[in-house]
Amino acid sequence: MTISPSSTLSRGLSPDFVNPLVHEGELGVERGLPGHLSVSAAYLFSRGLRLPVFVDVNLARATTTTTYSIVDANNNPLGSVTVPFYTQRLDPNSGTVLTGFSTINSWYHGLVVTARKPFTNGAELLANYTFSKAIDGQS
Repeated sequence: MTISPSSTLSRGLSPDFVNPLVHEGELGVERGLPGHLSVSAAYLFSRGLRLPVFVDVNLARATTTTTYSIVDANNNPLGSVTVPFYTQRLDPNSGTVLTGFSTINSWYHGLVVTARKPFTNGAELLANYTFSKAIDGQS
């Protein structure tokens, strides 16, 4: 049996679902240099806890897999990825049953560097660089 789109869609939350929580912070310094040049650096962070994810809980365990080829713009093979292929529903009389779980946690760290140089005619040169890393998953 192949899963086909259904007009039946149910939504709900897991009994242990809790509201998400995010902590954010920023620490920055700015320094004026000769020639009306200024530079600044800021560290940014964000920590997400119990972020929601919605899963179709009416899918039976995958009994097979499907492999997809990864190619570049010129259709040259770069690799492949194999993923589960779901073919059956636990309750064939129901369609998608999306259930919300609060299980995702995330981290974001970023360093932002800015240089600013105003000119006498009202123009300004502004350059920014951001180096960052984001991590999330079901941890």
